[in-house]
Amino acid sequence: MSRRTKTKKKTSKAVFFSKQKNSDIIIIEDSPVQQKSRKRKKPISSKEQKKTKKTKEKKKKHTKKTKKKKPKLGNKNNQRVESLKLKKLRRLNQPKKEKEKNKTIKTPHISGLKRRTRITQGQIIGLNSTPKKLIIKGLSFQRNPIVDKETIKENTWKRLSKAVKEIQNNEKLLSFSCEELYKTVENLCNNNYSKEIYEKLTKQISLHLASRFQRIRDQTKNSRELNLLELVVQLWKSHTNSMFLIKQVFLFLNQTYVLQRLPIGSLTNMSLVLFRDSLTCKNNNNNNNKNNNNNNNNNHQRGTANENEKENHDLQDIEIEIDKEIVNEIEKENLFFHNGLLDNQKLNNTKKTKESTSNNKKIKENNLLDPLIQSILIFIQRIRFKQENLDMDLFKHGLEILSDCKLFFKEFQPKFFEETRQFYKRQGGKVLEKNDIIQYLNYIQETLNLEIKEITAYMPISTKTPIIGILEDMLIRENIEMLLNLGLTPLINLNDFSNLKLLYKMIFRVDGDEGISKRFYNYSNTEIRKIVCNATSKSIIESLLQLEDQLIKIITNCFDNHQIFRDKLKSAFENSLNIQQNKMSILLEKYFHELLQKGFKKYKEEEIITRFERCISLLQLINTKDVFLAFYKNDLAKRLILNTTCSFELEKEAIVKLQKIIDSEEKQTYDRMFKDIQISNDMLIEFKQKIPKVDFPKFEAKIYILTQGLWPSYKPIPLVLPQYFLNLQNNFKKLYLSKHNGRRIHFQNSLCHCSLSWNLPINDKKRGNRKPKRGKKGKKKELLVSLIQTTILLKFNEDESYTLSQLKSVLQIDEIPLTRNLLALIQKKSPVLSLENSNSSISQSNLSINDIDFRFNPETVFKLNSDFSSKNRKVKVNSVQIIETKKEKKKIKQRVFQERKQALDACIVRIMKSTKSLDHKSLVSQIFHQIKIPLKQSEIKHRIESLISREYITRDDKDMQLYHYLA
Repeated sequence: MSRRTKTKKKTSKAVFFSKQKNSDIIIIEDSPVQQKSRKRKKPISSKEQKKTKKTKEKKKKHTKKTKKKKPKLGNKNNQRVESLKLKKLRRLNQPKKEKEKNKTIKTPHISGLKRRTRITQGQIIGLNSTPKKLIIKGLSFQRNPIVDKETIKENTWKRLSKAVKEIQNNEKLLSFSCEELYKTVENLCNNNYSKEIYEKLTKQISLHLASRFQRIRDQTKNSRELNLLELVVQLWKSHTNSMFLIKQVFLFLNQTYVLQRLPIGSLTNMSLVLFRDSLTCKNNNNNNNKNNNNNNNNNHQRGTANENEKENHDLQDIEIEIDKEIVNEIEKENLFFHNGLLDNQKLNNTKKTKESTSNNKKIKENNLLDPLIQSILIFIQRIRFKQENLDMDLFKHGLEILSDCKLFFKEFQPKFFEETRQFYKRQGGKVLEKNDIIQYLNYIQETLNLEIKEITAYMPISTKTPIIGILEDMLIRENIEMLLNLGLTPLINLNDFSNLKLLYKMIFRVDGDEGISKRFYNYSNTEIRKIVCNATSKSIIESLLQLEDQLIKIITNCFDNHQIFRDKLKSAFENSLNIQQNKMSILLEKYFHELLQKGFKKYKEEEIITRFERCISLLQLINTKDVFLAFYKNDLAKRLILNTTCSFELEKEAIVKLQKIIDSEEKQTYDRMFKDIQISNDMLIEFKQKIPKVDFPKFEAKIYILTQGLWPSYKPIPLVLPQYFLNLQNNFKKLYLSKHNGRRIHFQNSLCHCSLSWNLPINDKKRGNRKPKRGKKGKKKELLVSLIQTTILLKFNEDESYTLSQLKSVLQIDEIPLTRNLLALIQKKSPVLSLENSNSSISQSNLSINDIDFRFNPETVFKLNSDFSSKNRKVKVNSVQIIETKKEKKKIKQRVFQERKQALDACIVRIMKSTKSLDHKSLVSQIFHQIKIPLKQSEIKHRIESLISREYITRDDKDMQLYHYLA
């Protein structure tokens, strides 16, 4: 750098600018004299001027405020303090810019370089100043050469196309680096050649794909099955790999032009569209359409041609594009018609139709989409037949091609669904004909797992539900009747819970719970009716409970414990049990009676209570609950009087369980019956204490005092008792009447029972002697008999044999109770007496207590059975009092029917009293609503007639269907 001496002459202003693109910085140096002048006269910016104005205004305001506050006179010290305060305020209010001016800035002295400024390209420097010295550094004035378009097209694109070919041919060693190719693409795009590059790139890729697909067509002319799938997948892999590198090379084109200006979105979408078009042979068709459109001179047709060119790059379906072309052709016809050129257009249309038909034939011949889909379907069929050594990756890539090219849902999916429907329709019928239901159910489960895991796993999620629906329709819905008819009842009878659950799941997929629940109802109804209508079976209730257990297990284990099946089972029991209402209520009561008599022999106490609950649940379904309660009261009285109950606690627990059926009044009667038993026990203790032992007989006695009306009524039987029985009765009667005045006591001989000891002789089989040996006593047996049987057997202590007429005259008893008790003594189970009458044709094996019409010959001889033998020490003969006869059952039923009539009469009177007048239909409906007893229309009419005859209600004189209440 050269120095110049200071002169007063003004120097001219220098202007410098760089034409080079990247050089936009200019460095300027001034002389020291000029720097001093700049320091002296530094220009004030607009911001500093505003700040100074503000500070001046603040000072004025401050001075005004200070003037208002006048200091107080008098003290010098105060004046001095105030002056100091004012000085401090002035210092604080002084602006910062003025302080900075007063300060001296020390800068290092640098020789030659004084000031640097950044000047943009084309800026003029030094118009308002006269620089003494100017030095410029680091500037280069080289100009970029102007690039010609022709050279770009010829030279640059040749390099790019060559590189693209090398990438498409999968050459390992490329002649160009990707970085250089990227820079060339960037330079071309910067020079506004993006459109031309994109068009040439698409043409080159489409030509490459067309040539490759043509090779595939040539290779697969004879067979187009799996060989085609392998070739297309290979081409797809090479195309995707090559496009990965091509996208890296043309990344700048993708970001600046394709993503921003084209509707296709990206180069990836462009590659997919080109692959799809070449697969479906659409490129040739589009090129022909473009050539035809270019020959026409109409502006509207040119616009449609440009739109078609854009549509070729969109990822839309082929059908939408064809529809647009049809609309364009219709618009063309309308334009030509308005211009008066309709005839010419018709000729052109005929030519076009011929050309289009020929082109369509070529497209169909060259189209590889349908053969590709067919090859994939063949592969799926091989999977369904479970062929081994299948390349599942090939199948996966084939489906990827269709999904990426947007051909899966429109082209492949409908054909796939139709193929599966036809396949399983044929296959399901074959399997069902050859195999049984269990094998067919396993086949359905295997096919569902196969389709879900091995076929639809490679497809989109949306295909899973429709393919399962097709399988359910073809394999289950079409064969649902056969599955229910052949599968439900056999599986239930076999107790095959696993297959029954599988059957339920398969049918539940299609029909839900309705169909199988109806079949379950039919099955359970038939099985219950078989048990109910079987009159010979002794344990009907036990078998019903077992059937209920089985069906409930099926519901819980196989039918997912759904409530609809429980409701169907309940309705089946209700319908079946009410076929024979009275019979089932009596049988339930007898089952109760057995549990309370002999329950501890079979079951534990908890199990007995559970059985009570189950029987009551069955009883709630029967309409004739009053029959059950009538028999229950009679049997309860016998159990308490004859002391045959297991325990009083169980009896009370049974009454607690019966609260679901009985009323509060009935419960009070049962409680009072238990109270009578307790009072009787207390009275007996007092009786034993007061009566002397001399008068008291040798045997123990137990007497129950029963309240009349609470207990069942019994017919008194006259009987001549021994004297010690009579003494016992008379003593107890005196004691009771001494405590309770105005009461009566009647002894029921039919309900009394005794325990007798019987000394049997020892049989000596060797000697044939039936008399006991000396020094040896005979065997003792304890006989549990009724009071009538006791009097009969005690007479045999006086004599060895008696005839029927003799016993009748001695005991002074009626013939019917006498025959019943004698039948009990000579029956096969416990033959205490034996018959001796050669003229009689009676055999002891045929006799039974229930034969009410049976009569002995008056000359029939009875004697003690010396050959009697029994393993048990106690022998129960007292079955006459326990077992009910047919007459007793009829009496109980008659009593129930009489109570029903009374209840019906009371209900009619109650309704008529509240309404005063009512017609026949409404009266009958209210009766059925209030009374739960099974009634018939004829019974109601009969009771209404009886009430009219007894003058409780009357008919209307005009309307015979209208009734009035008489107060």
